[in-house]
Amino acid sequence: MKKGSTYYFLRPDATVTEGLALVESRLAEINKGDTVLLEFGCGDCDYQWSQIAAFPMLHHKPNTDLDQFSAYYGRIIGIIKSVGARPVVLSLPPLDAENFFNDISRGMDSVRKANLLSWLGGDICSVVKLRETYNQCAFALANAAGVEFRNVDCAFSADRS
Repeated sequence: MKKGSTYYFLRPDATVTEGLALVESRLAEINKGDTVLLEFGCGDCDYQWSQIAAFPMLHHKPNTDLDQFSAYYGRIIGIIKSVGARPVVLSLPPLDAENFFNDISRGMDSVRKANLLSWLGGDICSVVKLRETYNQCAFALANAAGVEFRNVDCAFSADRS
């Protein structure tokens, strides 16, 4: 691609592990002066919800733990900077807890839904708090690397006037 191109490395629910592989495989396409938009965290802080609903008493981990998320995301930013391109870290889109809970529990019986809710500590908003932890990590990484962090919350706001 020509110099000054913009790349958007994102697939819905992609993890930083997938993102790192994507950046490494497409690194030859990225040139000095290019802008690379990055958004990771949604797929990383997600869980295997059907497993939690079936076995709520077991210990469950997110798809990517926060330490690995931080390490890989930092590596992605560093790789992009190393070729003279400009990484821009985008915030995660806002999450409506009730809609998210309805989505992850769709098709589950009342027992499995109750198991999910119990595992969440009785508060469906806990998934929003978890996502915010990953979002704050992305912000801290961007800040530490001296790259732009762009909050995209307003783009999703229902109250845009």
